[in-house]
Amino acid sequence: MRLKWVMTGLLAAMAQSPCLSAEALTLQVGRDYYAWQIASGDPQALQKLFLKYKDLPYVRIERRGKLHVLRAGFWASDALAREALAKVAPAHPLIRVAAYRPDAVLHQNWDDSLQSSVVPSVAVASATSVPAVPAAAAVALGAAVIRPTAAPTAGAAVPAIDVKLRVFNQEDFALAFQVFLGSGDRQRAFQVASQAVASVPGDTDWRRKLARLADWTSQPLVAWEHWHYLFQHGDRSAETSSAVLRLAPLAAQPDVAITVWKARAAHAPLTPQQWEDLLELFEAADQVPAGSLYFESQYRQHANPKLLEYAAQLADNVGDDARAIALYRERANMPPFSLDATTRAVLLLIRADRLRDAFDLMQAHRHEVPAEMEEFWRTLGNIAWDLQEPEAAEAAYRTYANSPKVTAADWSRLVYLARQRSPQLGAEMGLDAFRRWGRLEDLLLALGIYAQAGDYAGQARAFKTLTENDLQSAQLQPQFLVLRAQYYQHQGDTKAAWNDYRKALRIAPGDSQVAIPSLWFLIDHGRKQELAPLLRQLGLQGRQDPVYWLAFAAGYQLLDQHRESVVWYQKVVRKQPDDALLLLNYADALQTVRRVGMADRVRRHAWLQLREKSAQRNMSVPLDKQPELLAWARLRLLNQPGDASLQLVRDTVTQLRGLDAASLREREQVQNLVLGWAISTEQFLNARNWMWLQQARKGSGDGDAPAWAESQVALQLADRQRMGKLLDQRASSMPMYNRYDTAHALGHEAQALDIAFSVMQRNGDNEEMHDRYRQHAPGAASYVQYRAWNESSGDLLGSQSRQVEASLQMAPHLQLLLGWSQVGQSTSDTTLSTLLPPTERLNNLGLQWQHRTGSSQVRLFERNEFSTQVGASLDQTWNWSQRLVLTGGLGYRVDTSESVPLRVGGSQDYLQVALNYAVDQRDSVRWQSRWAQFHTQQGDALGAGQVNDLEWGYRLRLDYPDVRVRLYVSDQAYNSTNNGPALLAHLPTALASSLTAAGIDPVRYFIPESSTTWGGCLDLGENVGGQNIQNTYTRAIRPFMELCALDHSRTGNGYSGAFGMAGSVLGPDHLSLRLEQNEGGIGSVGGSLTRTWTLRYRYYF
Repeated sequence: MRLKWVMTGLLAAMAQSPCLSAEALTLQVGRDYYAWQIASGDPQALQKLFLKYKDLPYVRIERRGKLHVLRAGFWASDALAREALAKVAPAHPLIRVAAYRPDAVLHQNWDDSLQSSVVPSVAVASATSVPAVPAAAAVALGAAVIRPTAAPTAGAAVPAIDVKLRVFNQEDFALAFQVFLGSGDRQRAFQVASQAVASVPGDTDWRRKLARLADWTSQPLVAWEHWHYLFQHGDRSAETSSAVLRLAPLAAQPDVAITVWKARAAHAPLTPQQWEDLLELFEAADQVPAGSLYFESQYRQHANPKLLEYAAQLADNVGDDARAIALYRERANMPPFSLDATTRAVLLLIRADRLRDAFDLMQAHRHEVPAEMEEFWRTLGNIAWDLQEPEAAEAAYRTYANSPKVTAADWSRLVYLARQRSPQLGAEMGLDAFRRWGRLEDLLLALGIYAQAGDYAGQARAFKTLTENDLQSAQLQPQFLVLRAQYYQHQGDTKAAWNDYRKALRIAPGDSQVAIPSLWFLIDHGRKQELAPLLRQLGLQGRQDPVYWLAFAAGYQLLDQHRESVVWYQKVVRKQPDDALLLLNYADALQTVRRVGMADRVRRHAWLQLREKSAQRNMSVPLDKQPELLAWARLRLLNQPGDASLQLVRDTVTQLRGLDAASLREREQVQNLVLGWAISTEQFLNARNWMWLQQARKGSGDGDAPAWAESQVALQLADRQRMGKLLDQRASSMPMYNRYDTAHALGHEAQALDIAFSVMQRNGDNEEMHDRYRQHAPGAASYVQYRAWNESSGDLLGSQSRQVEASLQMAPHLQLLLGWSQVGQSTSDTTLSTLLPPTERLNNLGLQWQHRTGSSQVRLFERNEFSTQVGASLDQTWNWSQRLVLTGGLGYRVDTSESVPLRVGGSQDYLQVALNYAVDQRDSVRWQSRWAQFHTQQGDALGAGQVNDLEWGYRLRLDYPDVRVRLYVSDQAYNSTNNGPALLAHLPTALASSLTAAGIDPVRYFIPESSTTWGGCLDLGENVGGQNIQNTYTRAIRPFMELCALDHSRTGNGYSGAFGMAGSVLGPDHLSLRLEQNEGGIGSVGGSLTRTWTLRYRYYF
């Protein structure tokens, strides 16, 4: 395809050549003539070319040995032929001037009756011959036959006479030869010479005589035999060399002629014509590679640029493209400038798919090529176009555009190039083309450029310049109607826009370029009534044509037919598996229909794709011009809550405030905000709108930012005043997700829940809204809870607990907590059994307050175990940012499990601080420190302790079933008081006696030894939407599991493991069942094997 522009125009250029018309030329039979050689090669291929050029004068296919060539015309000299070529086809590298006499003319375009019957002789100065000139031309111009050498006597030839010759005698035969030749009896002289050569074959004198007579009697093959013999045996005379050169082609021995020319060239430089003859002899002898090397060596010796061209030409003919390219480029880069060599080098580079090298070569010599060499400039323009060099392409086309041969198609390409640099200039040039040629496609091109550049004022000017006739013709074109409809759409005139879309659909109902913009218009403006029938109408086309699939996916989403939407998304993704932004929207659609596992895999695939492409990390405005950058930013927001990429949102909204909306060109800044809004909270509707903006349209009309956009900005910046204003004044224009999030952020829980119920009633599969509901609704509801717990640690300690708890909603964000529990404990340890009461009861009363930055909880409780005591606790959570959560707690007379005795008969006062930092949604770090003072339940001081925990976690999978690995270290340091005697006085008598008898310090009996624990855990299925399913409502019953390996500095290696399930049974309830076993760890009793099962059931009302 790249050679198409080289071939175009060749026939026209030759047909218009004045040298090929009926021009008076003086043709002489027997001398060299020059022609244009069009091509050489396979006869069948030449036959096809012959049909293409058959209308030219004197076109023929010639054969000489193995070589076949297609030639045209006759010129008396090389200079005339080249002058003619320079006038008509200087940029056609397929044509060259050549002199060549064939064995036969296989095919010609003139009548056979016009062909000459005279066999022309060969000029002495030429190594080859030319075909006979047509007889009609020769007679009309008075052609005369020229013989190569003159015979001694011009007598007529005598018929052959059978003469019996004597036995060879040198003197007799010499005398007879002289007599016969002197009398003009060439036939008898020939017989004498033949007999002499047969008798003394090594006699060069007789050989020479016989060769001459063979020439005079028209026996060229006999003459060749003897002239060749003489040359082979060292005769290098001018006569012998000329005869060999003259007869070698007739004897099909061009290799001998090559040897002669090489010998001549070694003594004296050849003439230009002789070098050209030698070139053709190399081709005829099928010694093209050797000929190329020979001409290159002669060039190195004589510095004749023409010889370098011949070397390159032969390398090209034999198919050695690399060598031909190197030689042609060398010739192109030396003076004097050769357009032919440059063009041939360019063609070979193009054929080798080295467009960049071809472009560089043409660029280097463009200043030496005059503007009238149109084919050069068109070629340069095409190459620059292919290489996406708009400036060079535009400059080349501008040079060519000044030619009277420029066409509307050439102008269209120039318009395209100009628009890359200046869309306004490109559009104006398109309008100029419309005025110049009156083609509607030029008008449509100009309008399309204005639309793409967002120059709606330019579009308006173009519409105003149309005459009534122009408008009538244009309105019959559906593309014009679509462009005008998009213009009306931007101006906010949706009625006129839909009117034009409907007209276009009536004209071309099956045209995707009409149907797809119409679909996006209806989607963009939420016109469900018109959208549904149009989707049905286009259903068959949509299934067959991939260009419809994305619009169908978005359309069915708008109609809340999400499962149908996912089907169309799947089709699009199969066609465009590398479109990261599309993959993310497909993942959102999957999540909407509760296919969260598949959604996670799709997001992971998109993330890996972008990482492989090493997409740019730094966000810059505008993002909408860089789809991969948008997808990268989105995934970073998904994986890094509160990531610095959100600064883009904050910076842009700061710029947005106080600015005239008209100054936001094409709403690029608002579009950039959409990315942060849609992704930071995984709102599918916003993500869908984002996709629409990327795929089909720009913003509609001037004015304030869309309500969904403003609301999400307010949410990101916690702008409560703005959120309140939007919810009061523009709630109906906000998407349901934004409206829910805004109401919840403002504390309007009842309104938020009403919004959630209305959405889920229309679409029960709406996972996005249900996820919001399950996280927030329980916090606004009351509940009653029953919890059963059983623990066994061999014979050391057994515990059974039953607990009832109620949470009553007293006011928005304020809950009253009531609790009662009873624990039964048993042990086989006689010393410990003296501390164990039959049962333990715990009654508690508390308040919990949810506020904007976290939550607060205070509890009062009464504990009846070894003795009765009253305690309290205060817990506080601060959400400092999306990444950082700080928790703190105070406790007074709170139960403790640091050791079995403390668990049964002790209590603690503590201060606790914890820090949770989310590096991103996968990585997290937790640090916790707790300082405690330990007492018996009678109030005796036992000692103090400090526990420091550090944990790092990484989620291998984000959505359920999630996978997380954790590494942790826990350091426990304890010290005891020195009040053993006072403590013994308050302990049960049996316990005091046992401790005294065993010599055990009673304080050390309660206080454990210091230790350090290292551990690694694997958690499976613990998280849904960022919430632990064991504590937070989830609709489906889901399993979970935890496995840990640990090392305790006191008890050695250990392990722990748990599995269970959690979910809803009746609907407004939550059931959790957990089975756990550990040994040697912190959770085990005394380092022994401990098994625990826990059942919790909560009912909301």
